[in-house]
Amino acid sequence: MSKKFLIFTILFAFLFFSIDVMAQPCPSTKLLPRCSPIMLGAFPFDNSPDGLKLMGGNVCHVSKAGVPVKVGSKICVRFRLCNPTNQPITFDSNGVFVGARWNSTTDANNRDFGHQYRNYVLQPGQSIILNAEITVNAPGTWRFWPAYHINGHYGPFRWHEVVVNVSQ
Repeated sequence: MSKKFLIFTILFAFLFFSIDVMAQPCPSTKLLPRCSPIMLGAFPFDNSPDGLKLMGGNVCHVSKAGVPVKVGSKICVRFRLCNPTNQPITFDSNGVFVGARWNSTTDANNRDFGHQYRNYVLQPGQSIILNAEITVNAPGTWRFWPAYHINGHYGPFRWHEVVVNVSQ
């Protein structure tokens, strides 16, 4: 093996793996793994009006199989957002989070949580993953969906929401 070929191979491997790790490219079909043994619902692939692509995700009950969701249960929400455009997308101070409501289909009883990627610039072709947990503290109907804040407005309200009934 020539020295030039060896150097080229090492340089190529370094660049290839460095770019892959830094850019987190938009996957075309890769789904996120489930976040616990009990999946309560899933988010599909979809495009938002703000140019983001929802690359799937899920809402899970963090407990042993067969245990119902009740007050005090932990709920895990996980989703991936990708920027398939050719322009950077900047999240505002609220960033990316889980939209959540308790016993409401309006802005009443807001229980949003898991705010991450505040003031973050998502470059073209990059993706981010949000993982967040909440302990539900009241019985009733809970709603969870992927949410974000860009250019002074929120993403689609109740975007592919997953509804979870919580017992006492």
